[in-house]
Amino acid sequence: MPEFDLIIYESEFRRFEKELKRLRSESNSRAVFLISGDGQLIASAGETGGLDTTGLATLAAANLAAAGEIARSLGQRQFSGFLLEGEGGSIQISPVGERLILVVLFDNRTSVGLVRLRVKKAGRKFLDIQQAIAPVSATSPSLPAGGHFAGITDEDLDNLFRAL
Repeated sequence: MPEFDLIIYESEFRRFEKELKRLRSESNSRAVFLISGDGQLIASAGETGGLDTTGLATLAAANLAAAGEIARSLGQRQFSGFLLEGEGGSIQISPVGERLILVVLFDNRTSVGLVRLRVKKAGRKFLDIQQAIAPVSATSPSLPAGGHFAGITDEDLDNLFRAL
């Protein structure tokens, strides 16, 4: 995944949370997580008590990165996601566009097919929300053009810092 810092405003965060809750409910999963490509937890919904959500986010991103390298070695751009199955539960890890990863934890209360179907549907909604988030290159300290910062000039910033 490309290196981008994300600036997520409250309105986008709320939309992400709403869609995560919907996905958790519609897929009958235990918990769902939205994480950045570098493994930072953005939002979650469901049964997260007792889970190391930070560690899970980091490991999920690392696993997706490894799967991406496997895909490239096989001549593919990337996999649409992958499933890890265990005795007591399973985890579906799926990329959402270029910057986000969706993680779904589920058990025998649901089926793999239902989870995959709901993840695919939710992925489109997360992509729509993601379009509103302007990427900031990890190598560039500048803020994205447009949005809340449109129209702010150097003179405005100078006046602001003089007032402090």
